[in-house]
Amino acid sequence: MIELYGIRETLGVCEEVTEVPADLKKFADNKNFTHNKIDKYKKIKSLVAKNGIEVFRGFTDVKTIAQISETNKEFQRDIDENHKNKIINYVNHSSKSDIYFPEVTLLYSYDVDKNLDKLECLKYAIEDLKQINSMETAATMRTFGFAVFKFDIEKDKRLYRLDGNHRIEALSSVAEKGENRMISFCILFIPKNEKYSQEHLYFYLLNSKALPVTSNKIFDLVTKADADELKEFIESDQLLNTLKNTQEAWKDLNEEEKQVLISVINEILNQTSNQNIAKIIIDAIYAYNKYKQECNIKHNLLGIACYLKYKRNNLEHFYKQLKLFNKWIQKFNYNLDNFKKFADLYESFNSYIKTLKRRRYIFVAMEYEKKYIKLYKDSIEKSIHRIQGTNKLHNFKLMEIMNEKQDDNIIEKIFKNIEKADIVIADCSTNNNNVLYEYGFAKGLKNKHIILTYNEKWRQKTINELKNIEHNNEHINKITNNLEQGCFDIKVNKTNKWANPTELEDILEEELKTYIKNNNYDILDDD
Repeated sequence: MIELYGIRETLGVCEEVTEVPADLKKFADNKNFTHNKIDKYKKIKSLVAKNGIEVFRGFTDVKTIAQISETNKEFQRDIDENHKNKIINYVNHSSKSDIYFPEVTLLYSYDVDKNLDKLECLKYAIEDLKQINSMETAATMRTFGFAVFKFDIEKDKRLYRLDGNHRIEALSSVAEKGENRMISFCILFIPKNEKYSQEHLYFYLLNSKALPVTSNKIFDLVTKADADELKEFIESDQLLNTLKNTQEAWKDLNEEEKQVLISVINEILNQTSNQNIAKIIIDAIYAYNKYKQECNIKHNLLGIACYLKYKRNNLEHFYKQLKLFNKWIQKFNYNLDNFKKFADLYESFNSYIKTLKRRRYIFVAMEYEKKYIKLYKDSIEKSIHRIQGTNKLHNFKLMEIMNEKQDDNIIEKIFKNIEKADIVIADCSTNNNNVLYEYGFAKGLKNKHIILTYNEKWRQKTINELKNIEHNNEHINKITNNLEQGCFDIKVNKTNKWANPTELEDILEEELKTYIKNNNYDILDDD
């Protein structure tokens, strides 16, 4: 267990302190201390902030920070080794008394339904330290927000590095050779639920560099470019020349939209010297204006429209991507007013689309029976076809169901296939031991969507076959009795009963839709 000590504070709108904090009063009661009067408390802390983001600031060594944090690989680029080495050289070749680094910023997300004060990981120090023996000490510690943050390396999910990733990596490399430096940190506590998260917002706010130009005089300059003294200057400047060559397209945009346009053109120009950028901008503005008439959209969508057209120059592909992008921001409740760098926003969107298109494997655990294997294959393929009929982005693949061919490595292959699978279908019609064992193995793995099914006709057929065997075997009698009592009862999963192929197809289609929805993959591609 790692414990960090620092200052806990809310960064919100300030107001004058009107009362002593409830936890300090409670602490004083438990210790039989006399309450400090509010006037005395206000001399130390006159202002308090409410309804803002909660942060925890302090100091610790870089090895500890590296242990409890990690890169968000979905949204951050790979480490720039050249930049990292520059930091290492700075540390190794500078006077030790002159070295300074700004604080690193980390993010801790927690369930939005939980009160932050109820989290076990973050406590005011007066609640955690047992040796406090005076009201003066307690009041001072609480007034300044002195708190403790506890992190279990074995159990807790690591914090995301919002800012300072290269510093942490570089200083960690230096620390491995014996020089473990003290650094300052700030942890942001961000609420999160299944439908909405502000993680991405804060990542972009802290890493955005492509800030928009603020002066609208640029547009006045472009519109007056016919003057001899301005024409040559404008034609030699990429931004102004692009605006000049797209003037007819942007002339009716409002001031906010023009501001976005300047920002995105600058961003694209920093990445390319493409001579066709004017055509890109004209097409994007046309698509944006058309889309604006059809839907209620934010002005910032103009920026991503331009950037999408730059990345997806094919016009038909561009229109589809723009429509998908708008569905993406609506699904995750993103506010485009908070995003300044369209490249990062595009990469995040593109990463999500790649995730949607990733092939997802379906594994079927069932007793070997040719008739029912064929039935399952046909039903699964039809269910996949139905899903792809409404969403072309999804890519499901049925893994081979067992066959009669002998294979010495069959058990190993089965377990590898279950590990690889995203969805596991287990048919419990015959209470087959191997099927139930494979179900149990899948249940023990993370992120597996499990579908339990059974067919009453197949179950009854199995019972009849067992009863027709001439035997006096206690084990067979037990199997028969279990089957007669019904399908194997697994409380933690719903067992779906089907009587014909159509019912099975409907069950599988609904389960695939549930899997898609639960993983936030339900952006429809109706075109």
